[in-house]
Amino acid sequence: MHLSICIPTYNFGRFIGETLDSLLPQVSDEVEVVVLDGGSTDDTGAVVAARMQHHKQLTYYHQDFQGRN
Repeated sequence: MHLSICIPTYNFGRFIGETLDSLLPQVSDEVEVVVLDGGSTDDTGAVVAARMQHHKQLTYYHQDFQGRN
């Protein structure tokens, strides 16, 4: 069995680290945590990237909406 936990975010760099620090120690290898960033302009990507170095279950996707109306 495989479980995916999906976390949508936008400019929540100051909160996403605490969220991931609480969640990631509880997940097993059968669980993936996916952060879907809706185009953040803050440090969300860097905060998630720091956690990705230590948690192989964590994946980050950044949607770039620049130039779109």
